[in-house]
Amino acid sequence: MSSSKELRSIRHTFFDQFEKIDSPQSLYKFQKAIAEEIIKAEKVLKKEKSQEYKWHINLLRSYCDALAWTLLHPHTIRQLAKNPSHPPSLVNQADGFKHTLESAQEYADEGIPVLISDLTNCLKISDLVLCYGPEKPALVECKCSSIPPELLYRGRSGRQLSRAIKILQYLREGKSRLFGESKPRFVIETSAEIEYTWDKVNLAVNNALNTGLGFSIYNDYDIMFACVNDNKKPKIPKEIKIIATKFEMPDIGCHLRLLEEADLLIPPPLIWPIDRICKFTLMEAEILLFHLVDIQQFTKIVTEHGRILKILGTKTNLYEHCFLVEVGNKNHKFKFSSRFIDDVVYGFQTIESTGNSIIEFAKQFDRQIPNFKKSSKSLKSISICKPEIKVVKTFKEAKKLAEEFHKGSKEIFVVMPKNLFDEINNKINQLRKNVQKSKRSKN
Repeated sequence: MSSSKELRSIRHTFFDQFEKIDSPQSLYKFQKAIAEEIIKAEKVLKKEKSQEYKWHINLLRSYCDALAWTLLHPHTIRQLAKNPSHPPSLVNQADGFKHTLESAQEYADEGIPVLISDLTNCLKISDLVLCYGPEKPALVECKCSSIPPELLYRGRSGRQLSRAIKILQYLREGKSRLFGESKPRFVIETSAEIEYTWDKVNLAVNNALNTGLGFSIYNDYDIMFACVNDNKKPKIPKEIKIIATKFEMPDIGCHLRLLEEADLLIPPPLIWPIDRICKFTLMEAEILLFHLVDIQQFTKIVTEHGRILKILGTKTNLYEHCFLVEVGNKNHKFKFSSRFIDDVVYGFQTIESTGNSIIEFAKQFDRQIPNFKKSSKSLKSISICKPEIKVVKTFKEAKKLAEEFHKGSKEIFVVMPKNLFDEINNKINQLRKNVQKSKRSKN
């Protein structure tokens, strides 16, 4: 059994390696090494309970979360996280996870950046995420079993596959209705720019590293302080107390929560734009970073499009949809998620830029309501059931299906062996080369 120092040293090695990832192959090798270390730790936990090893596994997964936040858009991550579950044990998967690793290596060897979902806390849909783009990835289920393709939609695997397909549709088309959900989903795009207080984060953490305690003040309703984690009650600096006593609706968060609760869906310190030493000490929770804000300031934000009227909640808790926003000439009112507060408290977005983005979001939502209603009716009628699946085993069957598909617009999804997919892909590439060659000869 390794000591705390040895486990920390292992994580520091991964910290160094993370910075050197520069290709799909190095991305895969990094994840494979993480997987091997998690498996070692899980084997220890099978023999004896150890908080150190549980924490070790959690931090290793946070490194893979950082990969996801580097390669995928935050909106994409939020969709791939909507499947409440704890990260699965790698040891218990045996040959199944081995097959997943082998599949990931195949994609990496083809030059495709691939994320292995089971190594993260935040990716809960599909086994592999192929990062063709931040907003439109491909999802891969690696099934190492004797289940016939015709039966893939049955039971738990069927629900997983159906959900993955519908999430892909949502990410690619901007709308979809997931199996098991009562309401359809729509994408709303805004042009609002978000600002951050990373310079103040960097200042507070560096001061804590140098003196044991540091603080920084962004303004009179956004302040932070950092201290050495010595397992004692943090001592709040006098300067911070003086400002905080004037807060009308105070909220405070500690960055440690990011490492303990991945459901917050905020990037880990590993990829924050701060000094290198600050990143590692925050990842290791050797320095604790606290952020205090007065969320009542949201209600003082007014733009030409609208304003935030009120923060809804009780004296002790905010409502799930706590932002009451008024927009438009007709003073339409909408409620929006409390996650925007997490973006400020734990993601270090400024209250002003976050509030402006909420109002912009409400404005776009108000304008698109008629389109949403029309789309909702069509989605409600065709998307409540699992998508139809067609199994293709030969090139002849694939050609026949393509001919049938062009005759109608019915939504179907195709399952085929990988070797057949490769064969079709090779034929398409060869056809493209022939067309290009023909064009050059004509010129």
